[in-house]
Amino acid sequence: MKKIAMAVLCVLVLSLFSVDAFSKDLLLTYDGKTLKYTGKIYTLKINDETVSTDVPPVIINSRSMVPVRAVFEKLGATVNWNASTRKMSVKYNNMSIEFKENDATAKLNGSPVKMDAAARMVNNRLTIPVSFMDKQMNMSVGWFPKEGLITIDTVKNTLKDVQFSSSGEKDLVTLSMDSYKGSNVLRLTKPDRIVIDIPGTQAPDKETKIETKGNFVNAVRYARYNGNNARVVLDLNGQAQYQVEEKADQLVISVEKPTYENIVYDNSSDRVFFSLKGVKLTEGDEDMKKLYTGKFDEKGTKYTITFPSTQGEIGTGVFKINDSLLDTVEIEKDEKAGTTRMVFNAKDKFFYEIITRPQTNDTAICILKPASRKDKLVVIDAGHGGVEPGAIYGGIYEKDLNLDIALRLNALLKGKNIKTYMIRSDDIYVGLYERAYIANDLNAALFLSIHNNALDNPDYGGTMTLFNPVTPQNNSLTNNRFAQIIQENLVGKLKTTNRKLSERPKLVVLKATKMTASLAEVAFMTNKKDMGNLKTDSFRQNAAAALCNAIEQALREIK
Repeated sequence: MKKIAMAVLCVLVLSLFSVDAFSKDLLLTYDGKTLKYTGKIYTLKINDETVSTDVPPVIINSRSMVPVRAVFEKLGATVNWNASTRKMSVKYNNMSIEFKENDATAKLNGSPVKMDAAARMVNNRLTIPVSFMDKQMNMSVGWFPKEGLITIDTVKNTLKDVQFSSSGEKDLVTLSMDSYKGSNVLRLTKPDRIVIDIPGTQAPDKETKIETKGNFVNAVRYARYNGNNARVVLDLNGQAQYQVEEKADQLVISVEKPTYENIVYDNSSDRVFFSLKGVKLTEGDEDMKKLYTGKFDEKGTKYTITFPSTQGEIGTGVFKINDSLLDTVEIEKDEKAGTTRMVFNAKDKFFYEIITRPQTNDTAICILKPASRKDKLVVIDAGHGGVEPGAIYGGIYEKDLNLDIALRLNALLKGKNIKTYMIRSDDIYVGLYERAYIANDLNAALFLSIHNNALDNPDYGGTMTLFNPVTPQNNSLTNNRFAQIIQENLVGKLKTTNRKLSERPKLVVLKATKMTASLAEVAFMTNKKDMGNLKTDSFRQNAAAALCNAIEQALREIK
């Protein structure tokens, strides 16, 4: 089965090239520059036939560019280049087309038509955005990054019909089209859904929704997506399993009850993880004992954990995912040995942080990609969450205030192109050591935990920042200095009472983290003035802005 990326062909969020495959000797010259080609070499197919080109399709300024002569001559057109006018004329069927170098306006039968990008000379070959073939030539365009393939078909493909039916314990969704050539099927969570993207296929501009109320599929939605792609979404009732059957003009998705159990997957935010309900794979926190064995394959992309089946029941089967991290997870049992095995088939090399959480009677398996030191990754920890509400005052939960400020801070930092990772992005439980270990695994430069305070004394209010007086080795910025920067920015911006810095060497998130770390207590929920401020959007936004300024300053001071 050909699997296609969700991204639209003409609006790729890439640098000059894709980076999966490499060429050692190909140079590309355009805009007066010569660059060594270091990206994937894309093959061009027209009507299922490979087209020989001396300039491969390339990505320039987020636009896929293809050579004009190679494309149109394969279609049987007559192509002429005028070196003096820098124009290329094409005679195709009853159409007359003209492209001019560095001009985003082409002429179709004498009338100007706007292209997504200007025609460019690459290695002395005029190239145009391949989207022209879709928008102006009414052809079907497909982009297959995994296979390194761009396709152009003269027959336009259309999603003609979407049908739903229930058969026994299965829900069936049948997608009918003119001609099926491939799709990308992936799982998304919160809410649970299966997404099917079919490139080069027309669908209605306005979303169409079928209320199914099936065993596992609540609704089917479909519409045109990102240009010339059809997107079909199956809204699920839980994390059901699915199978895909491909036919010449159909794609049939069968949704059914999985044979695995007690497994919940979450890929809705930075923290991508599995929760194994009722499964115990570790004991302890600081002196954590592993009750499993883990092993990577030679490539480092397949990770297998094995544990006694008595530690928890998760059934067997294949958990299909196909997101940006994982292809599948295989769950197997060795009845003779009395063991259960989970095999994570990943798309890259990852670290797997595994920790059992007695508070929620589960084991979390978090999938992490360590950052480089030059990334200066900032881990944002919204305090409390889930079964741990933090302080509660006047019906307001501290965990909600912490998260609101953290989300605002994250948005501000991303707007400044600062790399971030949020420990939690919604109301879920994350253990204290789990938070610290995740930050350590990520090789973060800074760790900031966001909280709000509470005391029995309602007259006591203001802002304080907590820190561990012992800074881990090889950190050029001390915990004390980071806390000072945070405190000064918060008090200066919020005009709250300065409750200064407080040494807290025993707080888990400050003692177990290996990078520079601090904990900000923004205000006191038990103080009338502070609580009145915390209830306002403007105060929480100002708190986020102050923390953003503090992090920017701290990053500048890290050598």
